[in-house]
Amino acid sequence: MLTMPKPDLALDHLVITCRHLDDGIRYIEQMFDVLIPAGGQHLFMGTHNAVMAVGDGIYLEVIAIDPDLPEPARPRWFGLDTMGDDQPKLAHFVLRTTDMDATLDDLPGDQAEMIGPAMAASRGNLNWRITLNPTGLPPEGGCLPALIEWDGTPPQYSMAFPGPELGKLTLCHPQPERFRENLIRLGASALLNSGILDIALSDQPRLKAEFSHAGQSIIIE
Repeated sequence: MLTMPKPDLALDHLVITCRHLDDGIRYIEQMFDVLIPAGGQHLFMGTHNAVMAVGDGIYLEVIAIDPDLPEPARPRWFGLDTMGDDQPKLAHFVLRTTDMDATLDDLPGDQAEMIGPAMAASRGNLNWRITLNPTGLPPEGGCLPALIEWDGTPPQYSMAFPGPELGKLTLCHPQPERFRENLIRLGASALLNSGILDIALSDQPRLKAEFSHAGQSIIIE
């Protein structure tokens, strides 16, 4: 039986988690001297966010628990339930696919389990499918991506672009070659070859994003 090639993945967005949304908005202002615009609420997750474009088809999301929304029926995404007093941090990244089912097809069991199944979600006139680990935690310390498929044009193409531009996202992990193989298996070969996504050796899993803004190089971790 022939195996159909997987669709090429694109970098969709970076996720910064924070205890309170105002904390995350202040953090972005301190790092870049720009105001990140408010996004909206996610009723099904009990969260709210602020968003801004940081490149062609790429956006930055700052997200926190919304105290005005009821508890969701499942763990919140991106590890928000376990943040405690942690400072705002780059917690996860999301890759975009044009065919979620094809991307998830034939993944090894451990990889499929960590990424999690795709669930349907919506907010206002936005509709999408996104993979969620059942625990709510970003798998492999955030180095294994979530996957998203937008219904229609992704919203970042109409977001404010106040200036900071992503140059490179680096996945830092004790087993970099294994992660390279995992991403290639998902369909991220072209993304890795483009240079915007890189993998490096590190004692602990973590993410590092390098931005250029106002003539400066700014790193967020």
